[in-house]
Amino acid sequence: MAVGNILDNDSLIGRIIVTPVKQHELILEWKLAQQDVKNGGVLGVLTPGKRAMAVRVNEVVGLPGFVKPGDRVDIMVTMKNNWGKGKTTKTVLENTLVLATGKQMERIGPGEKPKSVKVITFELTLKDAEKLALATSLGKLRLALRSPLNTEPEYTVGATPNSLLASFRAKRASRKGGK
Repeated sequence: MAVGNILDNDSLIGRIIVTPVKQHELILEWKLAQQDVKNGGVLGVLTPGKRAMAVRVNEVVGLPGFVKPGDRVDIMVTMKNNWGKGKTTKTVLENTLVLATGKQMERIGPGEKPKSVKVITFELTLKDAEKLALATSLGKLRLALRSPLNTEPEYTVGATPNSLLASFRAKRASRKGGK
């Protein structure tokens, strides 16, 4: 028998095949994704039917030291309004699973030394991956760390400079009325 064969069917449950396997072929360990991120990369934890998408973030966006694999975050984008005046911040994805966090080396220009940039990898549906790709090209991303007990979606209209100022004016007016 060849070294590395999987002998019992129970050890195949939940494993992901990463290379084609023919009918009646012995399944070797190297044809399967590892079962954790450290050993097998993202394939080891990616849910079937989902995509892994990495996004470059800075330390502020990535909530330095707080966002870890397994956490869930809401992803917001701040971008120019459609009408060209001011900006809008809108939550584009909620309760998004973080698969991995880390750094990669990136060369900015020819002859320049590579610079370390923070990258966060999310698990997304294809539709959500499209939304995130568009959001990264339109504006700046922010992450909001979610409590594991908070799974309900929350619908908002987004925030604009006018809505921020309006809420301030409303609070100020109520204070004056109470004097």
